[in-house]
Amino acid sequence: MRWSSLFLPFVVLIASNVYCYPVSETDGSTEQGQTDHTISPSSNSSSVDPRSFTKPNIYFKRSGTRVCGVALRDADRQDCINRPGIQQFTFAGAATGTVVARQMAIAPGNNPPNTVQCEHVLELQVAQHVLLNSGFCDVLDAFRVANAQAGSAAQVMNGIVNAINAQNNLFFLQTDVNKSLSASSTPTNSLAFADVHQFIHSPGVQAASIAVANAADVAINAVIARANAVQNAPAALTAALAAFNGHVANGLTVAATWNRVLAGVVVA
Repeated sequence: MRWSSLFLPFVVLIASNVYCYPVSETDGSTEQGQTDHTISPSSNSSSVDPRSFTKPNIYFKRSGTRVCGVALRDADRQDCINRPGIQQFTFAGAATGTVVARQMAIAPGNNPPNTVQCEHVLELQVAQHVLLNSGFCDVLDAFRVANAQAGSAAQVMNGIVNAINAQNNLFFLQTDVNKSLSASSTPTNSLAFADVHQFIHSPGVQAASIAVANAADVAINAVIARANAVQNAPAALTAALAAFNGHVANGLTVAATWNRVLAGVVVA
């Protein structure tokens, strides 16, 4: 069982053009206030720890999935419960380990059982990957140096964090399927990729994830617009903006990256 023809954040290359699904969110032990970029674009994907839940019914608020020293996560299980009309997705029987998905049940998620976890459909790592590899953090750093009124990194990135933690990006998903979004499950040993594929292509889920991806790009572009508006921009900011714009021109956006996920197929 493998997921083919994807280019994704934190992918593990198994064979030519065959990759694993993006890792699910890490627990993150980094303390709040740390200002490094956490994971550099050159980081080895295999060293990234997968999410580990000590209690499967809890979705902790934590400082993981950091970019430019800012935690991208700003949602917990209660946020999911509070989402009007939230749905939960469960699956019948054991994972098949084939290209055939299990029967999926969709029900209201306002009173979720312990067998489901609150999940970002558009993974936080997708936004993390784009921000790190596009040079966004370099733009952010140079912008804040050039504009003393810009505010903290967290303040500048607030719109991005809000976009990817929006209620329409949150669903309850059965634990074993959710864990198949983890780096611990490569394309050669995951039994539930067919279920993952079925889940993210559910009409409401897919539409929501695309909307969130587009909203994240809008929020990123709003920060870039602020940086572009700096009068007499220093060379460092000009260079960082040029590099960022070059990556975007080559298709490094949240929406484009997520669309490659959606275009993937599960093969035996």
